[in-house]
Amino acid sequence: MRDPREEIRERIDLVELVSGYVRLERAGSNFKGLCPFHTERTPSFYVSPSLNRFHCFGCGASGDAFAFLMRIEGISFREALHRLAERAGVELRRESLARQEAEDEIERLRRAVFAAHFYYRQCLQRAPRARQYLQQRGLTPETIERFQLGYAPNGWDYLLRFLQKHQITIEDALSAGLIRQGEHGHYDYLRDRVVFPIHDAAGRVIAFGGRTLSDEEPKYLNTPETPLFEKRNTLYGWHLARGAIVRQRSAIVVEGYMDLIMLHQFGFEHAVATLGTAFTEQHAAQLRRLVERVYLLYDSDSAGIRAALRAAEVLEEAGVPTFIVELPMGEDPDSLLHKAGAEALQQALDAARPASLFGLEQVIQEHLIRAGVERVELLDLPARARVLQDSLRFVARLRSPVEQTACLERLTPLSPAYLTSPQAALEALQRDVRRLQREQRRAPGGRASRRAEPGGQTSRRAEPAGGRASRQAETLVGGDTDATAGEGTPPPALSVQLPRAVIDAERTILRAALTAETAAMVLDQLPHIEWSLPEHRALAQALQQLPQPPYRYAERELLNALQDEPQQALLTSLLLQTEPPLSPTTVAECLAYLQRRRERARRLQILNELTRSDQPPDPEKWQEYWRLRVES
Repeated sequence: MRDPREEIRERIDLVELVSGYVRLERAGSNFKGLCPFHTERTPSFYVSPSLNRFHCFGCGASGDAFAFLMRIEGISFREALHRLAERAGVELRRESLARQEAEDEIERLRRAVFAAHFYYRQCLQRAPRARQYLQQRGLTPETIERFQLGYAPNGWDYLLRFLQKHQITIEDALSAGLIRQGEHGHYDYLRDRVVFPIHDAAGRVIAFGGRTLSDEEPKYLNTPETPLFEKRNTLYGWHLARGAIVRQRSAIVVEGYMDLIMLHQFGFEHAVATLGTAFTEQHAAQLRRLVERVYLLYDSDSAGIRAALRAAEVLEEAGVPTFIVELPMGEDPDSLLHKAGAEALQQALDAARPASLFGLEQVIQEHLIRAGVERVELLDLPARARVLQDSLRFVARLRSPVEQTACLERLTPLSPAYLTSPQAALEALQRDVRRLQREQRRAPGGRASRRAEPGGQTSRRAEPAGGRASRQAETLVGGDTDATAGEGTPPPALSVQLPRAVIDAERTILRAALTAETAAMVLDQLPHIEWSLPEHRALAQALQQLPQPPYRYAERELLNALQDEPQQALLTSLLLQTEPPLSPTTVAECLAYLQRRRERARRLQILNELTRSDQPPDPEKWQEYWRLRVES
């Protein structure tokens, strides 16, 4: 049976899909636009209808419809598969009757939640008290519409009766978390509350939150977890914030519905919120796909600070650089925006501190409060020693050596050796941290210190083929380095600066192999070229193994003949590249340039062997050396 993924790829119009996110304009037989994955002013993002693939010459992002949707939406392949199958009208095979029944249940629950959402929104139109409450909280009609807010009336089973009227069973309403069962029968879960619909990544409503119109407790109430809704996997506002997060490469995380909504209303559209639960590893993984940093914007009270530090630890474990935003005492994002406006909040974001330095300050502040003093200098020597010891334990748990050093520099004045030599004090603290890390690793059930990347950088997600990792490989190549290696791969022992001309020459030769007019000049030479980049070598080898010369294939057939995604990404960029124009003269110059470079490398290798050897010079090697020197 045919692979449904291939059928989906064929049926999906990638230009149409991408146009939902990017404004495209025709460029010859292709389309181009500003890349949605990085900031740029000149379009370098291309979509090829003939290849049904995209490629950005700026950041290297490349792939098919699955890759685009996964990256732009921040979703898994499974979710992208189902969404594209629905879009393309492809029915995915049912693996079992149990799975079929489970999916039937999901569809019934979606129908129940959709009906409840419609009901709540209609009720808001007939509830002046609820509309007045939202107006008093500062929400504009446009914001209310954008977030699709509603109202649950103050009746025992109004929603239940509406659902039954629309052929939704009590069992499905219970399973969807819309009603409860009590001693006197079933009743609505949310009553006399403003309703906040909660959406999944695809923008479908999956649950609801409710807020009382007064200060009675609990102020906020979420419908329970269901087969549609899990708090640990859901961020409120994600479906609205995702595009802004992709553009800004950063996200703001807050704790509440109103904080999130007001941030969006004031222009901070890259904000999301947790749903009355702690920030989870799943949340971190969801953000990690799209961001380069996260700002935690929690309340300024002690509970908010503790929650921010816990969230920062989860994010740091996931390798996401994290900053904590400090608000004036007693303020939350909602109140600050109303009192001082967007400029005040932007200033707070600009002044945000790395989570490591913020956490260290909290450790120090706890000791100062306990001692009843305002500055560390006012502590006696035993108290300073306790501050230093607790602070070092905190630093020992940090992942990044750069962050460790920044924190230790803050602590050096507390070291007894500081007055003699600040540098000696810093080195002593570094030794103490290494000792504490060894103790943590040896402790039963203890946790090893967070892994740090070579060079003091926190780990980052692997770039797509042809992306940032490949660009780094283009300028720093040592040995046979794999440019697309995953996280934690140590760098080569020796890095050699690679001229841009070498990369351009190799790409020109590969382009020539794909073009009928110039292929004869290069196909026989491919096995003899000493490729500088491993991805160039891999593609050249794949092209040589094809049953026919590559230029005899249609572009789509050629892509399908290469099963390796990195090779497909590189091939896409070569097929889309139009500058500089190919000509026999240019190709001949590139071949000659690489040949001269290879001969010079061989000459230097021979000279090195001759001068370092303890044996008498080999006449044949000397002869070869002088021949190469004369020829090159």
